[in-house]
Amino acid sequence: MFLSIIIPVYSVERYVRHTLDSIFSQDFCGDDFEVIVVDDGSPDKSVDIVEELAAHYANLNIIRQKNKGLSCARNAGLAVAKGDYVWFVDSDDTVEAGSLERLHRIAAESPDTDMFGLNMMSIDEATGAETEQKIVPKHRHDYLYGRTSGPRQLVGRFVKTPVQRFLFKREFLLGRNLSFYPGIYHEDEEFVPRAVFLANGVRLVDNASYRYLVRSSGSIMASRSAKKIADQMKILDSLTAFSRTHSRCYADRAFFDFYNFMMVIRILSDKKNVNDDTHRLIKSKMSLLRHLSVRGLFASVYFGLWRQVMKGLPIMLFPSLASFIGVLCCKLKGEPIGR
Repeated sequence: MFLSIIIPVYSVERYVRHTLDSIFSQDFCGDDFEVIVVDDGSPDKSVDIVEELAAHYANLNIIRQKNKGLSCARNAGLAVAKGDYVWFVDSDDTVEAGSLERLHRIAAESPDTDMFGLNMMSIDEATGAETEQKIVPKHRHDYLYGRTSGPRQLVGRFVKTPVQRFLFKREFLLGRNLSFYPGIYHEDEEFVPRAVFLANGVRLVDNASYRYLVRSSGSIMASRSAKKIADQMKILDSLTAFSRTHSRCYADRAFFDFYNFMMVIRILSDKKNVNDDTHRLIKSKMSLLRHLSVRGLFASVYFGLWRQVMKGLPIMLFPSLASFIGVLCCKLKGEPIGR
């Protein structure tokens, strides 16, 4: 079997049918892929809709668990997956027509590659506007598309990359004991750097196979900023520990120092939106954050990532201005503030 598509489901009765329809309407043999829906204790009628569709599709499987969060749901799906490759799809997003056939062909062309990075189409739920988001900015890094690259070539080329934008070889994930950190937000930002570092190459595909819905109800990240920052601190600890046990040379350490640096910048830039307890948490960790920032600056210089140096240096030197700098950067990029 070529592919296992893992879809965690929780309170998405408005969206999940559209997600599954986009997959089962593909012109691709049903024997060559399976869909694993993980019911994460959903309290609404989401799973009723999935069960209705499962009666028509033998390759649609449902597993159930008490609500444990997105990370644990993905881990549960991976544990039972049978496909040669794994694709994590969210239950309010969709898959572009023809994607399964296209990915099957691309994977066959690069059998030794562990990961494939995909472009993504962003759809505004309120307006229906569609915007293609390159996994790396093509106008600056077009040479990376269509080739297999290692972590040193990719560091800094993509920073905040959701796991849905990757196709993974299943034996790579299992063989390297790669799983998602349970119970945190931003789990992708802890998972993706480790995966890229360990992978036997990442091939970037210049096609928007994944369609990401920007829901008009807003982002939970904006309303739960206190927990968000606490979880970012956990990611810093996790990646630092992983680097300590897996790095063989300075280039390896610099790879993780850079991603920690990007996390520190986000922590300091977001601190305006948190409560007093989280302010105290950030203040108690300021010595560590400064230490990681220094390491991150050296890593950015080592990899020639001068834009990150220019962005991170003022935030490190003047953390009281970090929120203003973060808001300004969002406005210049046209990104939502607080996400």
